[in-house]
Amino acid sequence: MPARWPVTHQPHPRPDPRGSRRVHRARVAFGGALFVSVKIALVVICGWAATIGGTMPLLAKRLRIDPAVVSAPMVATLVDATGLIIYFMTAKAVVGI
Repeated sequence: MPARWPVTHQPHPRPDPRGSRRVHRARVAFGGALFVSVKIALVVICGWAATIGGTMPLLAKRLRIDPAVVSAPMVATLVDATGLIIYFMTAKAVVGI
């Protein structure tokens, strides 16, 4: 029988039970500290990226450099590199490694 267009109803796929077990094992192994460190690092990195993204063009303009040329590659590189450091420092503080 050919499919009708548009398909009005399709049953939902069953959730993968292995995924929930993996999450549960990680929670048990780290006591939730891993998830807390990721949440904290995410908030801090987003704030850091907004700060750098706002100040870098202003700094470039003050140095008489075209902000459009400097800001995108410089901001991306700086935020990526420092974001990794922020995450590891947060994980070290929260997990206690």
